[in-house]
Amino acid sequence: MPTNMMSQVAVKLSDIDRDIVELTLAALAIHEYQYNGPDREGVISRFYDDETAERAIKVFIERVRDKISKRNRSIV
Repeated sequence: MPTNMMSQVAVKLSDIDRDIVELTLAALAIHEYQYNGPDREGVISRFYDDETAERAIKVFIERVRDKISKRNRSIV
């Protein structure tokens, strides 16, 4: 799926899980950083430096793990 369509799909899926839009936008910001690197001017990346990106990535991973864990518990 092209990345420029991901936010549109996330909005459509938000009826299933309201956090999907926020997590998708975070994933897209991380993708921009991966592709462009840090950007002190904020033009090509939302992350000023590597340390900020690292923390954001860790928070993103924690949120996704929590979401998967909660979903797995509700299935059992």
